[in-house]
Amino acid sequence: MNKIASKPTVLDQIAGPESCDMCGNAGLKTELVRNPFIYGVGSGAVELSADIPVHTCATCAVSFTDEAAEGIQHDAVCRHLGVPTPDELRALRRREV
Repeated sequence: MNKIASKPTVLDQIAGPESCDMCGNAGLKTELVRNPFIYGVGSGAVELSADIPVHTCATCAVSFTDEAAEGIQHDAVCRHLGVPTPDELRALRRREV
């Protein structure tokens, strides 16, 4: 049976883009949301969590995330696996040069 992640929790309203990527109108609200998600499959699946920006349009009522949210979730998976995040790897490479 597949696991289902817990419900997201709004933590705060934060600064974000001013216009909607979907309809182009102003009135976009951005919130910092603690977003639980399932990583893995079957009995090895675990629930991880990442605090991501979620944008909601007042005009078209669409909620969406962007590449920043994807990076934050990727970092959460890296921490779970005990491997360096992309930013940590870049920092290591800069130190070696």
